[in-house]
Amino acid sequence: MNKEKIGLIGLGLVGTAVSVRLNESGFEVLGYDVRTDLPEGVTVCSGPAEVFSLSVDGRPGRLINSAFGDGAVASSSSGARG
Repeated sequence: MNKEKIGLIGLGLVGTAVSVRLNESGFEVLGYDVRTDLPEGVTVCSGPAEVFSLSVDGRPGRLINSAFGDGAVASSSSGARG
């Protein structure tokens, strides 16, 4: 059985907690953050666009943006790797 994929952008305090809960609930988490020390159990992606394309996988996907702070949301969706 394939795990349902969920994309997660922003893996700080909130995003890490969300990723842990999702993994514990049986989801495959695809994540991106500007940091490189990402939580265990997250498939690391090169940018937000890759997170979205992998989480969709030919069918409706789920994408959670937990990037907070000044400009974080905008840069995660329209920055150099977004």
